[in-house]
Amino acid sequence: MEQFWSPDPDIRPSFTKVIGRLRSMSSTLQAKERMEAVRHQHRMIMSAAGATSCAAGVLLPREVAAKQLCSPR
Repeated sequence: MEQFWSPDPDIRPSFTKVIGRLRSMSSTLQAKERMEAVRHQHRMIMSAAGATSCAAGVLLPREVAAKQLCSPR
């Protein structure tokens, strides 16, 4: 991003490149936000279903967690 503000016009990217970079950054951010929303929804569903969280942070049904020595949330 610092290249965008360079006083040397030869170093500054073209507007086409700037737009391309901004679109790429936006797409990456949106994908991360969607993934986090899916993870949150999964945690809520599993929590409502009586799941527990093991050391690896994976939500498991209570019966499975007990067998694998995971501690309840």
